[in-house]
Amino acid sequence: PKRTVTNKNVKLPDYASHPAGVSDSEQRDRASNNSIRVYGPEELEGECNLRYACAMGREVLDAGGKACRVGVTTDEIDRVVHEACMERDCYPSPLNYYNFPKSVCTSVNEVICHGIPDYREIQDG
Repeated sequence: PKRTVTNKNVKLPDYASHPAGVSDSEQRDRASNNSIRVYGPEELEGECNLRYACAMGREVLDAGGKACRVGVTTDEIDRVVHEACMERDCYPSPLNYYNFPKSVCTSVNEVICHGIPDYREIQDG
């Protein structure tokens, strides 16, 4: 089943409620931007800016990594990642991006492409 945002403090991206999971702001940016954006001090510092977002991402990634072990399902890893996001008031970026139903992309046993978490268990090897 698709994960839902349970924390009312989480700011939702535009694709969170789009029926096809399309980011309108991303589409506009692609259409009008022809250079690499350089971020300034205001965008890099303080809560809800890039450094803060990166720190939250690192914490969530660490929580997901701690859940990875033989016998754990990818859905369980997704649950851990989703809850870590909710605890930090941040939106799990894969969720509903082009209708992706989960909060993390997973690859099982050296599969190269991103998969949707499910009840397959991680195997040794």
